[in-house]
Amino acid sequence: MMTRRVTLALWGLALVGMGGMVSGCASKGKLGEYEFRDRTVSVVALGNPRPQVLTNPELEVNLSNPLQAALRIGADVLKEVEAARARPRLEAAATKADVQGRMMEQVLHGVAAELRAIPVPAADARSAEFEVEVVLKRYGIDADGWLSPAHFFVESEVVLREAATGRRIWKGKVTEREAVTPRLLGMRGTVWAEGEIVNDVITAAGLSSLSSEAMVHALEALADFSGDAVLRKFRRGLEASRR
Repeated sequence: MMTRRVTLALWGLALVGMGGMVSGCASKGKLGEYEFRDRTVSVVALGNPRPQVLTNPELEVNLSNPLQAALRIGADVLKEVEAARARPRLEAAATKADVQGRMMEQVLHGVAAELRAIPVPAADARSAEFEVEVVLKRYGIDADGWLSPAHFFVESEVVLREAATGRRIWKGKVTEREAVTPRLLGMRGTVWAEGEIVNDVITAAGLSSLSSEAMVHALEALADFSGDAVLRKFRRGLEASRR
């Protein structure tokens, strides 16, 4: 039997909000030409492996010159300086959470379920008959300022290939943003301090106030959001091929 693979290439996953918006229309590609049931599929992540967490230049606060910062943001300077000091904890949580690994696992099992195929773990990816390449361009959490609403965002490209020939079967681009809400993080009922939440959306300062454990949970939610975005795009392409 000819060996084939499925590889998902994610170009970039990053987090920005305005309620889940997927760019581009669903393309069916060559999906209708293949039988995937009970065939094997693997997922490969390409591109930037680390999420971008609150890297907007507007979030930079000159801690050595509080007067300069005060002139820019007035009475909010103390809250912003405090939040900026928490950035190393956010970056450490990003490493601990294994955002990309969690996302790829979700994509692998989601794609396999949609195709009625057999998922192949990363360690045995070369044996798969189809390959899904997830090319991660950008993904993460951003905000316009420390006291501004935070959003998950992701920008990626997904490619499904026949492993034996490298033939591209389907390709789709993913661009999504979603506001970071207490519900999304499983934190309903949490009491937030002033400046940590705006219109039921957690601010960058609010994220920086989280415990290390809660930060890891927030980044796991980012991984789930990004994986869901990829799967929605793939599902649309598959549905288009069946029409």
